[in-house]
Amino acid sequence: MALSEGSTDKDIPALRGENTAAGFGVFGKSDQGVGVHGENEGGNSGPGSGVGVWGESKNGLGVFGSSDNNRGVRGVSLAGIGVNGISQGPSTNQPDRGCGVHGESIIGYGIFASSDEHFAIKGVSKNGVGLSAEGRKLAAFFRGDVEVTGGLLVHGVDILQALAQVGNQPGPPGQL
Repeated sequence: MALSEGSTDKDIPALRGENTAAGFGVFGKSDQGVGVHGENEGGNSGPGSGVGVWGESKNGLGVFGSSDNNRGVRGVSLAGIGVNGISQGPSTNQPDRGCGVHGESIIGYGIFASSDEHFAIKGVSKNGVGLSAEGRKLAAFFRGDVEVTGGLLVHGVDILQALAQVGNQPGPPGQL
């Protein structure tokens, strides 16, 4: 059976599926292609500048993606952001509260970032810390040069001032 419906009223969906039990409202399956495909021609009808597929939930996941052998969710953009995560919840010590994006892994990288031309990760905060790291073994590991363009404090000691004092002291170089 093929179903083709249309609507010219923005408040009336062209197709609606509803399940009042614990099943799917809409289910799409394809053996070779895409199970469900959403497309927007540039209209301003969703929470952004037009949405191809929109998921919303009051108590569960708005959108869920799962794969046994590939990406669960993938976002691609030619000029904008591939995947954008925004949270309006307060930041807490719970890792799943207040995070715009949350990455978690048992044996791999929680979040992996790569860039050919720019920063792979950039952390910016208007009123707090741009980047925070914690680790049982190391909080951070750097392979390559590290450039610091501001102050550097280690256990409350200003390293630039300490280096300046060492430079004025007799003794072997490289010791604080």
